Amino acid sequence: MKKRILSIIMAICLVLSCVPITVFVANAAPAEQFNLTPGGTYWFDLSGENIPGTVNTGTIFGAVSVPDTTLHYVPFTYAGTVDAYVLNSSSSGQTGAAEAASQTTDESGQYGYTYPHSLFVADYAVTHTVSWDELKTAGLIFGRRYTGGSVDYTLRAPSEGSCHTGSYDLGTPQSNEWDAVLDKNSGYIKNWNYMGSWGQDTSSKYSDHCATRGHNSARYWYYPAPFFQSEPLGFRPVLEVLNADTLGSDGLKAVTLDLNGGKLGGSADDIQIIVKNGAAFTAPASDGLTRPDGDTGDYFKWLGSDGNLYAPGDSVPAGVTLLTAQWTDTYTVTLHLNDGTIANGKDVTEYTYGTGATLPTADDITRAGHTFEGWYEDENFSGSPVTEISATDTGKKEFYAKWTLNTYTVTFDSQGGSKVDSQTVSHGGTVTEPTAPTYEGYTFGGWYTEAGCTTEYDFTTAVTESLTLYAKWKDVTCPTGEITVDDTVISKLSPEIIEGKGQSITAGEKKELTFKSNAAFSDFIRVELDGKTLDEKNYTVKEGSTVVILKADYVATLSAGEHTIGILSTNGTATTTFTVNAKAVVDNDTKSPQTGNNSHMVFWIALLFVSGAGVIGTTVYGKKKRAK
Repeated sequence: MKKRILSIIMAICLVLSCVPITVFVANAAPAEQFNLTPGGTYWFDLSGENIPGTVNTGTIFGAVSVPDTTLHYVPFTYAGTVDAYVLNSSSSGQTGAAEAASQTTDESGQYGYTYPHSLFVADYAVTHTVSWDELKTAGLIFGRRYTGGSVDYTLRAPSEGSCHTGSYDLGTPQSNEWDAVLDKNSGYIKNWNYMGSWGQDTSSKYSDHCATRGHNSARYWYYPAPFFQSEPLGFRPVLEVLNADTLGSDGLKAVTLDLNGGKLGGSADDIQIIVKNGAAFTAPASDGLTRPDGDTGDYFKWLGSDGNLYAPGDSVPAGVTLLTAQWTDTYTVTLHLNDGTIANGKDVTEYTYGTGATLPTADDITRAGHTFEGWYEDENFSGSPVTEISATDTGKKEFYAKWTLNTYTVTFDSQGGSKVDSQTVSHGGTVTEPTAPTYEGYTFGGWYTEAGCTTEYDFTTAVTESLTLYAKWKDVTCPTGEITVDDTVISKLSPEIIEGKGQSITAGEKKELTFKSNAAFSDFIRVELDGKTLDEKNYTVKEGSTVVILKADYVATLSAGEHTIGILSTNGTATTTFTVNAKAVVDNDTKSPQTGNNSHMVFWIALLFVSGAGVIGTTVYGKKKRAK
C-alpha cells in the first residue's frame, strides 16, 4: 500500500516538474499590427515548397483532405497578432529551451524569445506520415523564407509547449503560439481531429522527444520521438508576417478571386489571397481549380478589375482588387426580340474578348406597327440603350429589345367644306368619325379614301399607316342633277361651269387651272380641250361637284390664244374658255440703228417702183377705154 501511494506521489511530481508557475499567468492581449480582420480565410500557394511527407488527402482514421491536393491553393486562417515565444534551431534537444524563450523578450535569446507577431495558420495538416527530423532538415520546423503576393513570411511549425497540464489539454509554457491562437478564438485552428501536428518544442522531460498538438482535441499535447512517422501525424504550417513595422498597419491587402463558375475543393465561392498593399503581385495559378461543369476547354486567364487579362504568372498592377477567372475567350449572347424579327445574317449569338460585337440596328430588326428603341441589359429597360459589346467585355450577355407602338396621323380633306381637325391614332386603333363638316349649298355625303370619292371609309378599320380621308358633297337644290315633278323625272339640267370661267395665263407659265362643273361627280365622263379628248395624265378630277384641275406642266405647253375646255357628263357638257397670252416681244431695231447689211433696202425700193408703175399703167388704160 505504501509503495502504491509512493508511486502516485512520484507521478504527480513528474507532472508538476514540467509545469512552470508562469504557465498560469496570461499575457495581456497585444495590439493588432495590421488592419486585416482576424478570422478571415486566405489562400496561399505552397506547391513549390517541396514539403516532405504524403500530401493530406484524408486518412482512414477520419482526417479531412486538403481542398487542393496540388497545394497551389492552401487555406490559412488569419489569427492576427499574438504575443508568444518562437524557438530557433539551437533549442533542438534542449529540455529547458521553451521555458527560457518564454521568459525573455530579447531577440538575442539563446533558444528564442517572446514577442508580438502576426500569424496565418493553415486550416489543415498539408502532409502526414512525416517525421520531425525530416521537417527540420527541410527547414520547416524553425522556419525558412517564403514570399507570396510580394509579402515576406517565415514558413514553419508553431511553438506548441514543451510539456502539458495533467489532462494533456494545455501546453506549457502557455505562451506558446498554439495556445495563444486558441486563446484568441477556439475556431482559428481547424481540422485537428485525428490529425496531430508537429511543433518546434523539445520535451522538457525527454530531450529525444518533440511536441505535437491536436488529434484527440484541439489543445491535446503529446511528445513522440523526432524520427517517428505516422499517418495521423503531419505538418500544419504557420506563416509569420515579417517586417511588420516596415509594412505598416495597412500593409496587407486582400484580393478577391472570382472563380466564375469554376470550383476549388468542390466550392464555387469566391476566395481571397493576400498581397502587399501598393505593390504589384503575381497572378495566381490555374492549377488546383476545377473548370465549370461541361467545360472541356483549356483556355484560362484572369480578368483584372482594371479590365485587363492576366495569364498565371503575369505581373498584376497594385491597383487591382479583383481577379475573375476566364475559362474561355468566346462568350454567348442572347437577344430577347420581344416579338421582333431579325433580318437574315444580322443575329448576334456570341462574341470574342478582344473583338467585341455590334448589336443589330433598327434597320436589322422589325416588328409590325412598332419602332425599335434599342437594346437594354435588363427587361425593365433601365439605363441607356446598348449598341455594342466592347472589346474588353467578358462573360455571357443578354439584351432586351425595346419597342414603342407606332402612331399615325389621319387627315380630313373637306374638299371645300369647313375645317376638320386631324387625329392621331395608335397602330391597330380606329379613327373616331368626326362631326360632319358643312359646305353652303351642299349636303355632306360621307368620308372616302380618295379624292374622287368612290370608296367610302369604314371607321371600324384598324389603322396601320397615316392616311387622308376626303369629304363627299351633293348639291342641295339638285343633288342628282335631275328635275323631278310629282316624283317623276322630267329631265336632267344641262351642266355648266360654275367656277374657273375666263381665266388667263401667259404662254409657258407653269400654273394649275381649276374648273368646276355643277354636274354630279358620278356622272363624269371625260375632259375635252378644243374639241379633242384630253389625256387623263394631264388633269386630275375630284368630287365637289365635279372639279377638274389641269396640271401645271401641261398648261405650260399650251399655245397662245383662246382655248375651250369641256367637262363631259352623262347629262351634257359644261364648257368655258380661257386665254393663253403670247409672251411680249421686244423690238431690238428701235433700240439701236442697223449698221450691217443694207441689201434688203434695194429690194423694197424696186418693189415700190414696180407697184407705182402698175398703178400708173392701170390709170392710163382706164382713161383710154372711157374715151372710146
